[in-house]
Amino acid sequence: PTLESYSLLLGAIKLMHRSTKEEFLLTRRILDELIDRHARIAAPRAWLGNWYILRVTRGWSVDRTRDAAEALSTTHAALDRDPSDALALATEGFVYCHMFKDLEMARKRCEAAVQANPSHALGWLFLGTVNAFKGEGEVAMEATRRAMELSPLDPMRYYYEVLSATAALSAHRYEDAERL
Repeated sequence: PTLESYSLLLGAIKLMHRSTKEEFLLTRRILDELIDRHARIAAPRAWLGNWYILRVTRGWSVDRTRDAAEALSTTHAALDRDPSDALALATEGFVYCHMFKDLEMARKRCEAAVQANPSHALGWLFLGTVNAFKGEGEVAMEATRRAMELSPLDPMRYYYEVLSATAALSAHRYEDAERL
């Protein structure tokens, strides 16, 4: 709701995707501050759900089960504030995908995200990844292609490319996967 808080959120997102653990941990403090400042806003909670996913996938989690529960709790809290928040829906889908290995629920949540906002790049990216994990390579490639088109200059471009490569592998398009 304020320019200062928006700047903090963008800074946190950038730090979350840096390579050092110290920067990553700083992100958590920033997100907690934003949650304290703006109790009724979904976005910081949704990004905190992403923080937990990255903590587990980077191997920095000391308790994967607890982190999975915390991630789901944060996405539920975000959706309590705004049930149609595309970021919260997409993040919850990715929590189900990566942390609970429930690909059906993951797909439902990611589909809800892109229905809520057809221009939500992360929703399409996560939906494509879920489809790739389900072995639906061509559908996965279409979703990740759409994600990359929706966010062509994203500072997290590497993230889009890596997950799009997963879709390409699922579709047996090895040259595309290598290029990505």
